[in-house]
Amino acid sequence: MTIRSATIRFLPIFILGLASLQLAAGVTRPDTARAADVRPIAVRVAAAVARDWPRIVQVPGSVSAVKVATLASRDGGRVSRVAVHAGSAVKAGDLIAEIGLTNAQAQLTQAQANLASQQAILDEAAASDKRYRQLYHTKAASQQQYQSVHRSYLTAQAAVSAAQSALSNARNNLTYARVKAPFAGIVAKKLVDAGDVVGGGTPVAVIAGRTPKIKAQVGPEVFAALKPGDRASISVDGKTWPAVITVTDASADPATHTHLIEMRLQATTQLPFGAYAEVGLTVGGTHVLAVPAAALVRRAGLLGVFVAGRDGRAHFRLVRTGARQGDKVAVVAGLAAGEKVIVAPPPGLTNAAPIAASAAKGTDRG
Repeated sequence: MTIRSATIRFLPIFILGLASLQLAAGVTRPDTARAADVRPIAVRVAAAVARDWPRIVQVPGSVSAVKVATLASRDGGRVSRVAVHAGSAVKAGDLIAEIGLTNAQAQLTQAQANLASQQAILDEAAASDKRYRQLYHTKAASQQQYQSVHRSYLTAQAAVSAAQSALSNARNNLTYARVKAPFAGIVAKKLVDAGDVVGGGTPVAVIAGRTPKIKAQVGPEVFAALKPGDRASISVDGKTWPAVITVTDASADPATHTHLIEMRLQATTQLPFGAYAEVGLTVGGTHVLAVPAAALVRRAGLLGVFVAGRDGRAHFRLVRTGARQGDKVAVVAGLAAGEKVIVAPPPGLTNAAPIAASAAKGTDRG
């Protein structure tokens, strides 16, 4: 084979290889140019800082009120009217229910009539006593006659006094037949309905004042770490409020061996009486890494942070978090002290994207 024939034979292969190289160059050059043109994304960073962190335990609690009154019927009878329902707002003196009202009104009418009758007898006895006193002084009536008339007068006076007491009792009974709110608040429970017949002492309704308190039962170890004045947090229906412990009961429940604690909110807030509350209690502390809560993001359902790398790029890092306090969150695993995380990363930030980092205002710096 001559050199010319060999050259002619391999020329198509050389041309094909050259075309492939040119095609590859045509594809890669624009990518390389585009990569060079990508501008760093401006981000704010904060350092993961080791700090003392309170150890918080969560216990179940319930919402009560500083003022709670269970209203009852004193004398019982038929419930003729219930003026409220559960959840009604009431003022002091508002009518709650009428119980045994018909009997109480009848007793009042009878007592009034009896007093009028006894007063008439007394008036007549007083007139007779006055007349016989004059007759006795003029010797027109004997001492025995006068004393008999005077005794009748004294008896009539006693009868009027008794009738007045009976009328007072009847008026009191009428007052008790109208069960009224002792203070302003909310009707937490309505326990009777119109038409019911109840006995004396039967609960009618529960009135809760407008100032809530929260009750919880805690074990001995948690109780030992608490005292009145300690801070707590109260969560109801997804909302959280700061609170302070007001009562720690040293006596334990013999059945559960738990202690009662009571808390008051530090803000003026209405909470539903009897609602479930999640109570956060601080019982000591520990040393953890903390980062701004705004640094936490989810990518593909995984919780993590973007770390600002020394190579000028953002690197997504999976982390395991602990409790949150204010705008900081504890990081249990996944970060080292001093590493800088991106605060409020842009939604489009991707792993290995170039960044231009600056310190976030109001955050810890490494």
